[in-house]
Amino acid sequence: MQEDLMPIYLQISQQLRQAGINVITNFEKRPLGKQFQAADKQGSRFCVIIGEEEAAAQKSSLKDLQSGEQIEIALHDLAQEIKARLGC
Repeated sequence: MQEDLMPIYLQISQQLRQAGINVITNFEKRPLGKQFQAADKQGSRFCVIIGEEEAAAQKSSLKDLQSGEQIEIALHDLAQEIKARLGC
């Protein structure tokens, strides 16, 4: 988590919730690997990763915790992609 990107994190979380996707926003400063482990233990299927470069490009990385696959996707396509991967 980067504090200067907090508005983007909250905006994307809200957009996903409005699309009917359950979201847990993690505000802890821990290494990504630890965050992935915690998300997996909570039963999360995906993690959305947004760093400075992704935010500047209006993109995110979407990591599938079941398969390990990670793709880059435009922020405006994120909800649609997650719903498609969940079969919704």
